[in-house]
Amino acid sequence: MSDDASIEAMGAALRARRVGAEELAIAAISALETLHGQLHVLVEAEPERAQAQARLAQKAIDAGDPRPLLGVPMAHKDMFYRAGRISACGSAILAEHRPTVTSTALERLDGAGAVDVGRLHMVELALGVTGHNAVTGTPKNPWDPDRVPGGSSSASAVSVAAGAVGAALGSDTGGSIRIPASCCGLVGLKPTYGRVSRFGAMPLAASLDHVGPLCRSVRDAALVLQALAGHDPNDPLSADEPVDNYLARIEDGVAGMVLGVPEASDLDGLSEAALAAFDQAVQTYQRLGCGVRRISLAALENANELATTIIGAEGAAIHANAIRERPDAFGPQTLARLRSGLFVPATHYLQALALRARMLEDLQEAGFAEVDTLLVPALDATPPTIEESDVASSPGFGKLLGQFARWFRPFNVLGVPSLAMPTGFDGAGMPVAGQLVGHPFDEATLLRMARAFERETGFTERRPPTSVSHAP
Repeated sequence: MSDDASIEAMGAALRARRVGAEELAIAAISALETLHGQLHVLVEAEPERAQAQARLAQKAIDAGDPRPLLGVPMAHKDMFYRAGRISACGSAILAEHRPTVTSTALERLDGAGAVDVGRLHMVELALGVTGHNAVTGTPKNPWDPDRVPGGSSSASAVSVAAGAVGAALGSDTGGSIRIPASCCGLVGLKPTYGRVSRFGAMPLAASLDHVGPLCRSVRDAALVLQALAGHDPNDPLSADEPVDNYLARIEDGVAGMVLGVPEASDLDGLSEAALAAFDQAVQTYQRLGCGVRRISLAALENANELATTIIGAEGAAIHANAIRERPDAFGPQTLARLRSGLFVPATHYLQALALRARMLEDLQEAGFAEVDTLLVPALDATPPTIEESDVASSPGFGKLLGQFARWFRPFNVLGVPSLAMPTGFDGAGMPVAGQLVGHPFDEATLLRMARAFERETGFTERRPPTSVSHAP
């Protein structure tokens, strides 16, 4: 599989007239349908809408319009509303849900000329980290179909990693963009809280919800973020902050910059492969001219507990009526987690919200304020198999959740931007990931740091054994 499924490569092919936008859209749908038969990714393709969007994009291309997303086929997690179209959100509860609004994220991609070819599977109500879905079925990892793809943006990651589409939207309340990106060898970007509008995207916990892209490269992530970022009056928590040009300095390298890394004791629990990849990543940055500063992560010690409290309370509040009236319509794990949220005391919830700002202040004082970005691991170990991680609502789920989420949830709690990317491969050829964490609204530096590593290692250029060609 060549790297012709990247956004930049597709854009170059379209502008050089090597392929037409409508041709490309039809081919992407065919690729998704093929991939669905192998890895279970597709809820529904939308050929008529896609072809109509593609024809408009082609007219703009023919007129010399330089927008980089023109004609690029994408497909998205089935929780981004489009007026009149079903958005089931991976659930039976919302199986016939037809929103009357279109999400701002989709509108902005439409405005950038991207082509929306269909809806992709996800974890039920976005409440899960492995990718399991007892209601609609579980997508499979393209690197090893026996293994989980990560969740909750499961099929978004699988479809992009396997080359069916150029990018996909995901949501991230506790890692749901970055976990599947880590499992599938992609770049997954959770922007700063409020940087990208959540209007028209199914809410899980508004205090922690983020929207962002899953892409095959850092530059692709920058291009998609450029289209998505900016204030939206329809989202009351949208930030009215200036938007950088994310490609302006992305190739400038990292010489003279400072990378924060955790104290050795903070890395306890990593597998041999994960620890080796992390150490190699630090050495790569040093070789590129980065200074390194050790930072204690003690300030984040209670972040997972805070996230559990906030997600539980806010998620249960959203779905309380359905929990009471239609409990049998939920998968067992989803129902158990939502029900537990009904019993979160209001005092605990309010205290958890109040502690977020203090936690960021403590991390800044520990040294985060003195570095350009922080590098932390992503997953402790290789993603487990679908069978061994199918714990439903058993007591083993809590342990599994902690193993998946411990490196991701803290940065939802803090609201700072973070980016997952492959930092190596284990002995079985599975991707191993790391995570860069930036300062609020400084996605430009985060992308620049990630691009330097990507350019040096080439890890994002590797493709999984299960890949499909989008090319006509």
